[in-house]
Amino acid sequence: MTLEEKLQNLPDLPGVYIMKDAKGHVIYIGKAVSLWNRVRSYFQKGSKGEKTEIMARQIADLETIVTHTDLEALALESTLIKKHRPLYNIILRDDKNSPYLRFDVKADYPRLEVVRRLKKDGALYYGPYVPAGGMWESLALIRRTFPIAPCKIEFKRDKPGRPCIQFQIGRCTAPCSGEADKAQYQDMVDQVRLFLEGKNRDLIDMLKERMSEASEKMDYERAAELRARGHLAEGRLARTSRDGVAGKSAVELARELIGRFGGMAGLAGAGDPPRVAGARRVDDQAAHHARGVAHETRPVGE
Repeated sequence: MTLEEKLQNLPDLPGVYIMKDAKGHVIYIGKAVSLWNRVRSYFQKGSKGEKTEIMARQIADLETIVTHTDLEALALESTLIKKHRPLYNIILRDDKNSPYLRFDVKADYPRLEVVRRLKKDGALYYGPYVPAGGMWESLALIRRTFPIAPCKIEFKRDKPGRPCIQFQIGRCTAPCSGEADKAQYQDMVDQVRLFLEGKNRDLIDMLKERMSEASEKMDYERAAELRARGHLAEGRLARTSRDGVAGKSAVELARELIGRFGGMAGLAGAGDPPRVAGARRVDDQAAHHARGVAHETRPVGE
């Protein structure tokens, strides 16, 4: 199909467009509420700005990816720009625009932290979050419900510290004091992973099992904590089922879209990024819904 034929068959739907030069190199990636209006505007007469005029003269081919919403298009655009580094993209070229949640599950007491770069350090990275508001909302919700240590203090077994106010208000188990139950903390880490990865049914089943075990041991305080977490997961599952896209965070939208298009391994991050398995990329094919996944920065096959 020629470029002119593709322009005539553009859908009036939201999505991402990928511009290429005569050598097949990606020179620009953009998003649109209407692919028909946006893409065709590059080829119409009128003042478009010097940079846009120069770029338009180099366009020899294009690809489009239809999405359900403009939020999906925004998330996919950001991720594709980070992979291809197109010459004419400026605003979104810097990885620092998209934050991640880093979860170092190999640590004795893993903690969640916000980072701007991916590293090959064996930790799990959730993201990118586009826009970042979804990440801060998720992080605040997790810290209210799962008392994962929020600080950056180095925990020393031989030099236990004094618990801070986060412990007093029930938002930390105070591993710094040396009194935190490591087995329960690790169990909580597994719960947070399920929550971040959108595996709400698995999380609910785990919490019900743990709550039953706590009740049998007459540990009613812990059973109540687990019940509260279960209510959170059930509410999130119900919201996702009811609202579809609206019930998902931006990170889930970005990952689910990537999972539908091929040739996109290693879309996010700097250097040698983690691999993301996918299907195939097809012009004007609608993106479907799945759940978000984490990036694991260990080398493939390890």
